[in-house]
Amino acid sequence: MSRAAHFDEQEDMNVFGPDDEMDAELTMAQREVMMVELAKLEEEIAALKQALTTRRDQATELRRKLGIAGPIEVISHEANRKLQAVLETPVVQKTTAAASAGAETVRSHWLDLKGTAAFKAMETSVGSALNTAASAAKSGYSHLAGYNTIPGSP
Repeated sequence: MSRAAHFDEQEDMNVFGPDDEMDAELTMAQREVMMVELAKLEEEIAALKQALTTRRDQATELRRKLGIAGPIEVISHEANRKLQAVLETPVVQKTTAAASAGAETVRSHWLDLKGTAAFKAMETSVGSALNTAASAAKSGYSHLAGYNTIPGSP
């Protein structure tokens, strides 16, 4: 569509209300000035669109070279970058330190508990029960009950 046709189409749409001063009072000189201005604006818009397309192409090429070419990869890259930024915040650093200290405390208490006589006695009992169950699984259950529970078997 030519610029003049575009302007005429806009005029047909009556973009100004009936109370506006610019309805039909435009002189031919004013119309010509406005058409020239409109043509310049449309040329600028086209140039800006071309510049934006060029910049997008450059960004796509850089992403491809970095291995983040597709939309999923771009989203993944951005998410990882944002996550890293969050992980580096002081609040997260303090939370991580507190969680590590808590885990170390639990580990220390667990080791202390494992050294007690009660834990060792329980460990021995559980070990014995597991050995009995494993032995029964290997040899069958009949020797545990003292008789054969399958009818018709010798």
